[in-house]
Amino acid sequence: QSTLTVGVGQPVNRLEEAHFSYERACKCLEYGMFMQGSGVIWFDGVPEVPSPGRTLDKFDFGKLEELIRRGDPAATQAYLDEALSMVVKENPLTPNQAHNLLMHIAVRMTDCFHEIYGGMNTYREPTEFDFGGLFRLRHFSDMRQWLHVLCERLFSENAAVLGRSSS
Repeated sequence: QSTLTVGVGQPVNRLEEAHFSYERACKCLEYGMFMQGSGVIWFDGVPEVPSPGRTLDKFDFGKLEELIRRGDPAATQAYLDEALSMVVKENPLTPNQAHNLLMHIAVRMTDCFHEIYGGMNTYREPTEFDFGGLFRLRHFSDMRQWLHVLCERLFSENAAVLGRSSS
């Protein structure tokens, strides 16, 4: 199955202004391919991109840590989905901003596991996990899946500790 993404720039009145429409159409394509995968993206359908710091402010790392401490992988995955959906809905991201946001979340999540279970000298890094693989991904849905796999691996690699710490 093939997909098609079309970016439409704003109308211009003079030929000298055509490059503005072209630049906006290119932004539409970048945004559309990254966030949606295919479709027609109109020049007024692409919101302005916020600064990277504002996207991190919207993410509740305390809630993430609480779910990890509780040892609940399903609730952690659900929270990641919910929080990422909210962040993306309120703050459109460029691919670089999404890479940085998800890597920041991955580092915080890994640090949290290390802090909780490392004190017992039982923390396990996710074996053979490709952290750099995130930066090869071009669609947000693939990046989100990458984060899910990391979360699953962290919980499964530390499953024995999670079981022992609750008893």
